Amino acid sequence: MLLNLRLPQFALDVRGGTIAHWHVREGDEVGFGDDLFDLKVSERIMMLRHRDAATVVGLGDDEPAYHVKPTEMYFRVLSAEPGVVRKVIVAEGEHLAVGGVAAVVSTERDESLEADPSHSVPDMRVAVNHHDDGADW
Repeated sequence: MLLNLRLPQFALDVRGGTIAHWHVREGDEVGFGDDLFDLKVSERIMMLRHRDAATVVGLGDDEPAYHVKPTEMYFRVLSAEPGVVRKVIVAEGEHLAVGGVAAVVSTERDESLEADPSHSVPDMRVAVNHHDDGADW
């Protein structure tokens, strides 16, 4: 059976990111918990300032109680079921939107990549873990 390796909605404000690194290649077998790819997400995060409660609500201070900070976050996408990576669709350095298909995986090595048009292709189950800095992965 063919499965779409689709980026799930794993955080409320994240709409997608850049594939930073693939840990698998076409033809590789994957199992439960295997690393699939790293996703770099560049977002703007609203940060509350560290001040007393009266200042945070704006009493007696002309400065805003928050600021917006651009930041990069890294997430690792892991397999939650076995399969064989058949086709990588989104290459390293390319953008992948939430809901987008990054690759096609099959449950059998010799399965045809041609899907039966009368059947929809189900999604592969994955897990997503957050990491503060992708440099040490």
